[in-house]
Amino acid sequence: MVSLVKRSYRALRRFLHPLRARYVTVKWWGRRRFLQIDLLVRERRGKTVAAATPSGEVRLVPRGSTVMGLLMNGDYEPDTMAFLTRNVENGHAFLDVGANAGLFSLAVARACPQSRVYAFEPTKQTFDLLKKNILLNGLANVYPVNVALSDQDGEAALNINTTDRDGLNTLLPPVHSFAKVIGTETVRTMKLDSFLKHEHVGPIGLIKIDVEGAEALVLQGASSLLSQDPAPLILFECWEGRCEVALRLLTDHGYVVSDASHDMKLAVKPASVVCRASA
Repeated sequence: MVSLVKRSYRALRRFLHPLRARYVTVKWWGRRRFLQIDLLVRERRGKTVAAATPSGEVRLVPRGSTVMGLLMNGDYEPDTMAFLTRNVENGHAFLDVGANAGLFSLAVARACPQSRVYAFEPTKQTFDLLKKNILLNGLANVYPVNVALSDQDGEAALNINTTDRDGLNTLLPPVHSFAKVIGTETVRTMKLDSFLKHEHVGPIGLIKIDVEGAEALVLQGASSLLSQDPAPLILFECWEGRCEVALRLLTDHGYVVSDASHDMKLAVKPASVVCRASA
């Protein structure tokens, strides 16, 4: 009798499992669609979205993948946020490569008011959003830069996704299966070494690189910077199949790389000192 009940229970679970999975998927997409409409209404009414960060509240225009992720999950990459706001020394520059709407840039700028924060974002529409968020928060130490950091100076075709997935825009084929590429945009590219030659940045404490699989291109254009000692900390996204070149470049320049989270790695030179943001 007991074995019959167990078999019946298992059979019922096998029957319900695909239905439950389908229900969860429909529920997720339904919530996402609701939020898309909600954000559209908020923007038309001139309202903003509040994001709590370790350095204080940041206000964001209700548009784009950062705000969508924030509302879907209740926070936005909290491990990355905590690391960035802790590990930039006040007065040292922070480079946010793949800044998107600027949430990380704004949080670091609040934590380190004497630091210069450079937010690199190549897509015109997302760059306009970034500038609006900087103005909205009244932070004069954030400098938006409308270029795609890469391995050469010139132009390139950037794969553009829908607005709610603008964080997946990339110079290379998409990393994620849920990317929704709707076209390409010709953007200006620049080597980081070239940028640093023309811009007085000062000492760089930390670089965050999240460019959807094109991290190696950024590092290939920064060989002079990587050769310096002491060298900046580098927190970068690393996806299987797209990471080998980046890892080799960093180790060739004397960096030691370790896991920071499930998709982010931390590169540091042993002689470099990890600095903390001032309280």
